[in-house]
Amino acid sequence: MIEMVQGINNMEINNIVSRIIQNFPAKEIFLFGSYAYGNPHADSDIDLCIITNQDGRKIDLLKQARRVISPVANKAVDIVIYNENEFYTRANLDTTFEFQIKNKGIKLYEKS
Repeated sequence: MIEMVQGINNMEINNIVSRIIQNFPAKEIFLFGSYAYGNPHADSDIDLCIITNQDGRKIDLLKQARRVISPVANKAVDIVIYNENEFYTRANLDTTFEFQIKNKGIKLYEKS
């Protein structure tokens, strides 16, 4: 069962997340950066962290994710992709980028 976590009213972000859910093996998706922290401006990109257990090289997974979102993304989208174990191992260290994403970002999606 796939369940989208609500709380973001931005239609473009919702469209991008929906495309990812339908076309990419995402376990979780976090929004981070200016949109998550409430201070986006006209030139802000959309920062997404995708957690997956899909095997493959990160660069190939990133290319796949970019192809998936390109039909609906009107703004620049910055994507980081992690294997679940890698992300949560690093997210437990309070000096890491992953810690910031996990604790300050907004979880938009979690596969149940």
